[in-house]
Order: sequence, then structure tokens, then C-alpha cells
Amino acid sequence: MAEFNSKTGRITLTKAHVATDQGARLVDLLLEIGIDGELTDSELLRLSDWLKSAPSEIPAIRHLREILDDALQDGVLSKDEKELLHKQIERTLPSTERERLAIARKNLAALAKERDDAAKEAAAEEKLKAKEKEAAARALERIKWEEEKNRPTEPQLNYIRRLGGKLKEKGTRLDASLLIEELLKTNRTITPRQWMILRFWDKTPDANWGKPEVSQWMDDFYSEDEDHQLAWELFKEENGETGISKDPELVTLGCGSEYLKKIKDKRNSGKNGPNFLGFFILGLIGLGIWIFLRSIIK
Repeated sequence: MAEFNSKTGRITLTKAHVATDQGARLVDLLLEIGIDGELTDSELLRLSDWLKSAPSEIPAIRHLREILDDALQDGVLSKDEKELLHKQIERTLPSTERERLAIARKNLAALAKERDDAAKEAAAEEKLKAKEKEAAARALERIKWEEEKNRPTEPQLNYIRRLGGKLKEKGTRLDASLLIEELLKTNRTITPRQWMILRFWDKTPDANWGKPEVSQWMDDFYSEDEDHQLAWELFKEENGETGISKDPELVTLGCGSEYLKKIKDKRNSGKNGPNFLGFFILGLIGLGIWIFLRSIIK
């Protein structure tokens, strides 16, 4: 775009120019399109159309026509071109009107900067929120990882239950380990009731056995044959054992095999013994036949 060359002469509208119809119309038109501080494509095209038919005696008209023709050659008006045109329009106006357009342009620039700053601030705030959200998500994942890492294992919990203990609410894996150690210290001694069962089956515990090991052996032993448990229950029934006694000597060493045989014999007798119901039914049938035969004979 061609810029103003001071050597071509003065382009500011004089009082004499403004006093003419064309000069006054130019001032009105320039104020109309520039007072809001922003030049649009349609406004500049309207100004260009008017300048083409305006007389060339006024230097401001010639100057504006020249720079507009130059700017509109490629059909595109950039932001920089519009700002330069706005300044050139200001230079053609008398000082009073020029100041009004300059203020409008500066106000528009200030507003644009304020909007730009607000947009940048909003973008920065959104970015900060995104970072905070991401950091919170990472922290939550870390907490979950720590909780999972410190969560007691299922074998630990099962062992604690077998030892007769109970882990505190939200107890960690370390808490479970410490509790197991404490329970083992207090559970190494075999209880009198366990000794009674061991004597009943003539079972000699290993040297390192305590309450947990005996309980495990009992579970395994009873799972092998349900009659093992029934034999112990039969012993308690026949000897009036209510579960209160704590003297292992009350149990004869190895008597479990005797009671197991009783259970087995009772089970087998139920399977192979005489069928009394069958005999009863056969007897009824025979009686009916005898009564029928006698009625015929008579």
C-alpha cells in the first residue's frame, strides 16, 4: 500500500475544503466509518466508491483514493492494512475530528488487548485446572496403589482367623504380619481340649506344633473321613462329655479306633441287616391268602 509522502503536499482538509459540499461530505463519511474505531470491508468499499466520483481538486480525496485503490488491488484487506488506512483517514481530518477517531481507535485497541489478556488469562486458568486435575488423578492413583500394596493378603487373613485373631479395620499388610507374630507367641501351647483329641486318636504332635498346627491336622483328618468326627461325638455322648472338661487324662489313649469301629459297624448294619418292613409286608400277604382259602373251603 502506498504511504503518504510529505513531498506531495498537505493532505489534511482545511477550513476551505470543509466549507465545500464535497469536503463536508467527506468529513461526514470518514467520521461515520471510523468513529467506532474499526474499519470494515464494506465500509472501505463504500468509501472507495464515493472517492471514485469525487472531484480531485481536494488533496485529501486524491490521497485516500490512491491508497484505497492500492489496498484493494488483491481483494483482501489485512488487519495491518486496515490500521494503516485508519491512520491515513485520521490525517486527512481536521484536528478536532481527527482526535475523535484517534480516541476511538485507541479505545478499540485497548478493548482488543483487554479481551486478548482475558482470553490468555482464561486459557492459563484452564491449563492450571487441567494440571491440577491431572495431579489429583495421579495422587489418587498413587493412593490406590499404596492401599493395594499395603492390603493384607488372603493367606494372611486366613491364618489370622485360624489363630483365633482378628485384624483391625483398615489394617495393613504390616499390621497383619505383626498380628500373626503376636498370635503365634500366644498360641504355641496346645490346649487341653486339643490334647484330648490327640490322645483319642493316639496322635503324637510334632515338636514344633502349637494350636494352629493341631487345628490344621484336625481339619485335614476329619475331611478324610466324616466318621472320624462322628466317632469323637459318640465318645462324648457315651461319656457325658459336655465340652467343659479340660483334663486330657479323661480320654483313654487310642480309644478313637474303638469308637470309629462302632460307627462303621452301625453304618454297615443299617445297610446289610434284616429288612423287617419286608417281612411284615410278606406276613400280611400270607395272612390274606390264608383267610381267602378258608372262605373257599367253607
